[in-house]
Amino acid sequence: MRKFTEMLKEDGVYSLTRVLPTLGYIIFLLVSVALAVTGKEWRNYGEFAMATGGAVLVQLGNKWVNSRYNTPQGAPGKIIGGK
Repeated sequence: MRKFTEMLKEDGVYSLTRVLPTLGYIIFLLVSVALAVTGKEWRNYGEFAMATGGAVLVQLGNKWVNSRYNTPQGAPGKIIGGK
């Protein structure tokens, strides 16, 4: 669990750009499963899925930019468990 929470930190501090997309994805999964289990229909589900899924895509784009332009070629990324 510690390695997972370290993923959400930047320089030892929780990062909103990492925490919010993670929460959005978890909420998306919970709502989707709840709707599937109960068999209910939500007319705005498409917008909800786009909003929560869009945050995950933005985060993936952010990671790509950081790894491509902000990390030296061949250098490791963030070291988990210490500095």
